[in-house]
Amino acid sequence: MADVFRNLGPRGSIAVANHRQPSAVIVGVDEYIELLRLRETVLGSLEAEFDRKFGAMQTPEATDAVDTLFSAKPCELGAAAVADNEKNEDA
Repeated sequence: MADVFRNLGPRGSIAVANHRQPSAVIVGVDEYIELLRLRETVLGSLEAEFDRKFGAMQTPEATDAVDTLFSAKPCELGAAAVADNEKNEDA
């Protein structure tokens, strides 16, 4: 096992296979710490984006828009979709 870690190097990794299929990866401590830091950075960014979007959906205007949407008749939804599509084509 000591040979495995010597071959690893400070930022390397070694795949462990089971029946010729990768089943695990051994990484050095530096690489592991970097992976944890990146995961926290990405999750924090996604959490902030979610909170921002969720907050925007909690306004009275957003609540009214959802109520209007769910009470609309199919023909009203169709007309709104066509109008929105035409607006986006002009932009």
